Amino acid sequence: MALYHTNVLDNAIKALPTVGTAQGSVASFDTDMTEDLIEVVCDIQYSQASGIPTPTNPIPITVYSSLNLSHSGADTSNPTITNIPFGQTVAIGTLDVLSGVLTIEKGASMFDGSSDEVWSAYSAGNGYYINVPEMKSGNNLPSISNSFPQYSGVNAIGLRFGFNNTYAYFYQANTIDNITDLASWKTWLNNNPITIVYDLETTTKEQLNSNQITALLNENNIWHDCNGDTEVKYILSVGKLIS
Repeated sequence: MALYHTNVLDNAIKALPTVGTAQGSVASFDTDMTEDLIEVVCDIQYSQASGIPTPTNPIPITVYSSLNLSHSGADTSNPTITNIPFGQTVAIGTLDVLSGVLTIEKGASMFDGSSDEVWSAYSAGNGYYINVPEMKSGNNLPSISNSFPQYSGVNAIGLRFGFNNTYAYFYQANTIDNITDLASWKTWLNNNPITIVYDLETTTKEQLNSNQITALLNENNIWHDCNGDTEVKYILSVGKLIS
């Protein structure tokens, strides 16, 4: 029967790999196992300053069409950056970097009066509307009169969206800068783009390109630029964990 000294067993145990987890606005961890990471998930969150926007005091919303993933060692001033395009605008969701699965919970649209925007005039002649097919339908979505913060660049009595169906309504647009027709409305939008954030009819998943990330020796820092936390699962030795 083979006999082992305690210190030999201790060293053997310490050499076994295990899984560590790091999470935060910057996921920081330390490992001596330069292996591919097990998981990198980025939380995507739109942002907007507080206050009620008006035509003279717009409060822009920051939403995202891509994600920049940064990975560095102890020196975070010169990270390796991986750009991951979304192919659409995302307000709230998660990106699994390794699998490439993008889960979208809230979408966003910016209206700037461009030629591909198909606006229609109300029959009453007092405003305009545009269809946003991916927007959740029904009466349950908030509107601007509820101090709903997810819009920018329009006066507090002039915007409704997602009410009864999937249309964004600007039903008192003719009260803004004496707008009296679609052409003047689009010109105003061109100078004052409006962004709205809305629930989707269903949470959607998109398959993007996958990206493999390999841990650096010793200290690692991983973060992204979409205003949310990053969660990382990585391989490290038990010895690194308990030393």
